[in-house]
Amino acid sequence: GSLFSVFAMPQVCAGCGKGECTEVCPSCGEAGIVPPTRFCSQECFKTNWKTHKKLHTEAKDSFAKNGWWLRTVAPGDGENFPKAGDVVLMSFTGTLESGKVYDTNPEFEIKIGKGLVIKGWDEAVPQMSVGEKAKLIVKPEKAYGNKGWAPVIPPNETLIYDLQLSEINPPPLPPKPGAKPAPMPKKGR
Repeated sequence: GSLFSVFAMPQVCAGCGKGECTEVCPSCGEAGIVPPTRFCSQECFKTNWKTHKKLHTEAKDSFAKNGWWLRTVAPGDGENFPKAGDVVLMSFTGTLESGKVYDTNPEFEIKIGKGLVIKGWDEAVPQMSVGEKAKLIVKPEKAYGNKGWAPVIPPNETLIYDLQLSEINPPPLPPKPGAKPAPMPKKGR
């Protein structure tokens, strides 16, 4: 069985799962898949083209319909999905198209579906089940648009996220070491 994944690490071939990658899929960019998928050889690319081409179709359709594409890397439980208003505990790494990591958080807690994160997250995260690991590619119109988020995210930037949904409505996270506790309300006279 071949380890075929559009999200293989650059040093691992997306077709056979081994070897240094010297070939880059020339059509990934047209499909909106960033970074482009890598293969160890032109032969491996040709062998896996039919399977890989299906990902291009899936990505194009999702970008056209949603402005984002969510690709499962490791399945979750398939039963517990967050709904708008749920608090989710996630880990993530956010990357720019250049490959530069701009943010990472192993314990990110946020209420989903309420406009507290980019639209791509609000719409895509409810498609994930608890335990799922996924790659999310978000086009600018569902991220920070033509203004970006200076100085971190340039205008019109497609964002790439490695996500894992750990829990839905978890107990509150403990305070970070050195964080000051919230002030207690003053009692009336």
